[in-house]
Amino acid sequence: MNNKIPDIKPSIVIRDVKRSYVSGKIVNNVLKGISLDLLPGKLTLIMGPSGSGKSTLLSVISGLLRPDSGSITVNGTDLWALTEHQIEKFRLNNFGFIFQGFNLFSSLNAIEQVIILLKYTGKKEKEAEAIASEVLNEVGLSKVKHLKPLQLSGGEKQRVAIARALAKKPAFLFADEPTSSLDKENGQIVVSLLHKAAKIHGTTIFAVSHDPRLLPHADRVILIEDGIIIKDETEGFK
Repeated sequence: MNNKIPDIKPSIVIRDVKRSYVSGKIVNNVLKGISLDLLPGKLTLIMGPSGSGKSTLLSVISGLLRPDSGSITVNGTDLWALTEHQIEKFRLNNFGFIFQGFNLFSSLNAIEQVIILLKYTGKKEKEAEAIASEVLNEVGLSKVKHLKPLQLSGGEKQRVAIARALAKKPAFLFADEPTSSLDKENGQIVVSLLHKAAKIHGTTIFAVSHDPRLLPHADRVILIEDGIIIKDETEGFK
């Protein structure tokens, strides 16, 4: 299924992607030939029951899991034609990730969580600190930037994770259940931040979620079941 919109060039092109898992003699075909285009500045939300293949699809598109067949083209680059080292470098330079479990370092405070990633991308200490302060302020955490994860609420931890993902200004942002463990208020804050990243920064956002709070903010909602797309709706690409 392919929802291309005239005059908007897709940033990610997925074609006939298949992925299976083998356990002994049992083969589980998780993705059964997925094709779609993702557009810049849009928040695409993929939903479906557990085991439908949505997280596997996110992993394949974001260079974390190699497909059995098919292609993923990201801004003209054939992702899976690259070597493992090239893929790692490509992810570092272009992708941001937000996970359900936050993936924060317990020994680092909020600003250090962001600085360490920026330094890994080649930023000097002072520049990294300035960027980290700016992005933490953007997500409303300037007053708690010196607190460690154990001192932060779940919503604050997720906003640190979002700040870290946005700090390097990635062209692509992948979010796996970003609001599932959050209460209504914090979930809404996270949703608004994702929406802002798409609309203001032009980021291509691909989010996997069961959370209906994301629906009003999505430009596109894809329903997947048993490894195939059964519904693909756009809201006029608002």
